[in-house]
Amino acid sequence: MEQRTPVKEVIDGFLLDCKVTGKSPKTTAFYKEKLSKFLWFCDAYHFPDAIEEITSQHIKSFLGYLRDSEHRYNSNHPQANMPLSPNTIRKFYVALRSMLNWSIREGILEDSPLANIRPPKEHKHMVKALTSEQVQKILAQLNSRSFEHIRNKAIILVLVDTAIRLGELMNLTTESIDLDRQVLTVNGKTGERYVRIGNNATKALWRYLMIRNKLNGNCSNLWLDRYGNTLLDGAINLMLYDLGKKVGLKLHCHLFRHTGATLFLQNGGSPFQCQYILGHKTLEMTKIYCQALGFNEAYQAHMKASPADNLNSFGRKNGQLVR
Repeated sequence: MEQRTPVKEVIDGFLLDCKVTGKSPKTTAFYKEKLSKFLWFCDAYHFPDAIEEITSQHIKSFLGYLRDSEHRYNSNHPQANMPLSPNTIRKFYVALRSMLNWSIREGILEDSPLANIRPPKEHKHMVKALTSEQVQKILAQLNSRSFEHIRNKAIILVLVDTAIRLGELMNLTTESIDLDRQVLTVNGKTGERYVRIGNNATKALWRYLMIRNKLNGNCSNLWLDRYGNTLLDGAINLMLYDLGKKVGLKLHCHLFRHTGATLFLQNGGSPFQCQYILGHKTLEMTKIYCQALGFNEAYQAHMKASPADNLNSFGRKNGQLVR
């Protein structure tokens, strides 16, 4: 008898595999959200119940529905009535591809119905980042000696200086900090890595730790509120929202990640070094930050790294090129 495996069972099995193989909760939630929409579509449009009977035409119908429908999933939610960007549709494709490839590895399918379907084109866009002047304007709002201002200044400087993610910021503990070496141990979705913090961020962290440890020296979590309780993600977002209103900018944690990466490259850091700092697994993910670099940065970098000027037969004496 020919094997028939319900689509829902395959999706449930794939999500379970994501959990037991150590995929991050955010990654698993991403797959669950996208695949649940596909499952709804299969039911609403009377697709075959068995994954073995899902064809490339079914997949194309679903991707076309995402692109063309103005009222998706029979939902009244505002997002269900907004057009989807090509990048969002591509995310559905990625989720389906991961699930179907897993089905092949598990022996459920022999071939993927996505095999002959090209992924939707990814829309390239420039990464938005703050300028140095804008960062200074934000920091100028935190000039009092209050606990919140001292803590928030340390948070802003750490975010800009290290370009770490919100989750990585919240995972920091008092043991994550080595002020003598000016190094943070960061734990995130790509594992553990070490990042350097500069002089300004180190001083800001030192000032924060002096008052933080008097407030609650027993808690290992680095960031506390003024009552000595562990600071939550929502408090960080609210703090950035309030700061943004004061300086006329829309601030969020990932904007500081973009800013840190962009300023690092503008100040002469290499894409390879930036890749490590960001915790990217591939240089491809880091390339989007290189788009923000212009002629001035390229000119300054070439002055230091000119291939011809650095040949062994050439040199410099008193700033002048000599042979």
